[in-house]
Amino acid sequence: RIVRFWERSLRESVRTDTGSQGQTVVVLDTCFSGREGTGSALVPGLQPLVPQYSIPVSTGIVLSAGRGDEFAGPLPGTSRPAFSYLLLGALRGWGDLDSDGAVTAEEALLYTRGVLVELVRTRRQTPQMTGSDPSFVLSMGRERGPDLVAMVLAGGDQGSAGVGDYETAEHVVETTQHESDEVVAEAQPEEGYRVEEQEDGDASTPAKPEQALDSQRWLEGHAGDEISPNADLDGGVLERFGYAMVRIEPGDFTMGSPRDEDGRDDDEAQHRVQLTQPFLIGVTEVTQDLYAEVMGANPSYHEGPRLPVERVNFADAAGFCNALSEMGGLTPAYQIEDDSVTWDRSADGYRLPTEAEWEYASRGGGEHVYSGSDFHHAVAWTYENSRDRTHDVGGKKANGYGLQDMSGNVWEWVWDWYRVTPEQGSVDPAGARGGFDRTCKGGAYDYAHSFSRVAKRMNVEPHKRSTSRGFRCVRSVP
Repeated sequence: RIVRFWERSLRESVRTDTGSQGQTVVVLDTCFSGREGTGSALVPGLQPLVPQYSIPVSTGIVLSAGRGDEFAGPLPGTSRPAFSYLLLGALRGWGDLDSDGAVTAEEALLYTRGVLVELVRTRRQTPQMTGSDPSFVLSMGRERGPDLVAMVLAGGDQGSAGVGDYETAEHVVETTQHESDEVVAEAQPEEGYRVEEQEDGDASTPAKPEQALDSQRWLEGHAGDEISPNADLDGGVLERFGYAMVRIEPGDFTMGSPRDEDGRDDDEAQHRVQLTQPFLIGVTEVTQDLYAEVMGANPSYHEGPRLPVERVNFADAAGFCNALSEMGGLTPAYQIEDDSVTWDRSADGYRLPTEAEWEYASRGGGEHVYSGSDFHHAVAWTYENSRDRTHDVGGKKANGYGLQDMSGNVWEWVWDWYRVTPEQGSVDPAGARGGFDRTCKGGAYDYAHSFSRVAKRMNVEPHKRSTSRGFRCVRSVP
C-alpha cells in the first residue's frame, strides 16, 4: 500500500510505504499552492504541487493542511505551523467535539478547519481529508484546550494574539503525555439527514449520554452583561437549577438571510425589524431538571438533568411558563384551554420569545450565519457532530450576548404563528393572528447544520411533540 505525491516542478515522486498495519494515517502540513497568503510565489517559477493519493480507501486516511490553491501558514501571533499545532491539540482532546473521550479523524479535521476559519483573517486555509473512514479513532485524548479564538480576537481585528498566550498553550501540547493506548471505534449514524417530523414514540429505552458540564463557561468574556437569576421572583428555582437570564436591550436589526447564504429558504426574505422593549432571555434551553421541578414530570426521551427538555408541544411549553410564573407570584402570560393558547401581553410572567426577539437575541449583536459563529461546530450540536443525541446545555461557544445552544441541540418553540411572508418594516412583530402551524427556531441534533442557521424557520403543528424540540423562556422587563 503506497502513498504517492507528484510535484510539477521537480518532476519526482515520493513514496511512503505504509507497511502492513490495518490503518494508515498520513498528515501533510505543506503548502501545495507554492504561494504565500498574499498570492506571491514562494520561489519564482515554482508551480503548484499536485498530490495523488494511492491508498486503499478502506485502510488509509490523508489529512492535509489546505486546498491546492491555499497557503498553509502559521498560527496568528506565533511561528507555529497552524495546521500541525491545531492537529496536535485535537489529538490531545481539543478536537473531541462530542465529548465522548475519543477523537476521530473527522473530528480532528473539523476542529482544525473550524478554528482556522475563525482565527485566520488574512488568508484562507481549509484543511482537507481523503479516505473513506472518517469515524476512525485517532486518539483517546481528554485534555480541554485553551480558547484559541478568544485569544486571537482579544489581540485585534487582524487576528494577532499575544505570543505569550500561545506559548502557554504550546507548552501544554509539548509536555502532556498521550493517553492513546486503546483505540475504540464507534458506529456512526446512518447516512442522510433525518428531517421528518417525529411523532411521540416509545421512550421505554431512553439514551443516557454522559457528558461533563461547565455551567459557567458562558460567563467567560461576558462579565459586563447584566445577568438576572430572578431569585426573588421564582422562589429561587431558577437560581437553584442554574438557569440564568440575560437582559437584552431594545434595538433594530435585519431579520432573515441574504440571498447567497447556503441553505437559504424562500421564507427568509430580509427585512428591518425594531424591538422597542427590553426583555430577559434564558442563557440556555430549559433543562430537564428545571422542567421536572416545576411540572412534576420529565417527558424527555434522552434523559439527563442538564440535557434540554424535549417531547413538549407548544401548550406544554406555555404551561411551564405559567407554572414558573405562579411559583414567583407573577401574572401568568397565557390562558390555556386544551391546545388553545392566548397571550396576555400586559402580564409580567415568563413566556416564550417572539420569533423576532429570538432571532435578535440569537444574532448576539453580530451577523454570523449561526448563533455566535460562521462555523456550526463551534456553537451547535447538529447531525454532523451530535452522535444522534442531545447534549448538556452550555457546552458550546456563547454568542455575543452570552447565550448558548441557540443553534442546534433542540428546536425551540417561539410564540409566532407561522407565515411565509414576513411583516415588512415591522415594530415589535408577534406573527400572524392565527394559523395552522407555530414557528420553531434553531435547528437540532438530528438535523443538518443548515437548519441551525439563525434565519432558518420551521413550521410545526402546535400539538406535536418531538425528541428534538424544546424551548427557552423570556420575560418582559417592566
